[in-house]
Amino acid sequence: MPRWFWAAAALLLCLDVWVLGRDALFRAAVSRRMAVAHSSGLPFDIEELSRRDPVLGSALPFAGAGRRIRAEESGNRGGYLLVALSSCTACTRLDFGRWMRDTRASGVRLLAVSSSPPADIAAFRTGARKGLLVYHDPDGALHDRLNAWWNGRLYYFDQHWRLRWASSFGEADRSFSSLPGLRAAISRASGR
Repeated sequence: MPRWFWAAAALLLCLDVWVLGRDALFRAAVSRRMAVAHSSGLPFDIEELSRRDPVLGSALPFAGAGRRIRAEESGNRGGYLLVALSSCTACTRLDFGRWMRDTRASGVRLLAVSSSPPADIAAFRTGARKGLLVYHDPDGALHDRLNAWWNGRLYYFDQHWRLRWASSFGEADRSFSSLPGLRAAISRASGR
């Protein structure tokens, strides 16, 4: 092939790319395919779902198990760390023995909420988790209001049930001491 042919082909290719790049539908289709995955391999987009997160400073909703939690738990000066166990209580990989010791040492009450069947919750509360209070959220209303469908997601509420910190997603491999934002929120809320 002559040299002019290749030069013309390259020019046409550049023109095609330029024209397609100016096309809004083409750009939208390409950007969806080329976008970096926000979900760490999960079948949903964490960034999109996180837009439904409750705002810091908002109160623990009265929806579902929220009403019972607020009625039965009150006045803990250090606040409350609520662990969302979603609909699969057995799926969590948090070391609850360690989390219970760490939160107790910080004056924080550790609680959990699950939409699993009561029999699954009872089976979960064995061994090191025996002292963990797990509230049943049968229809998932509290999970929905907190956007808590990631198993092991953490929410720190102050003594007045105002949200002061929330994890982005499940903290299965983390420890209390490895979350400086949580520790800072506890210090601010408890005045230490």
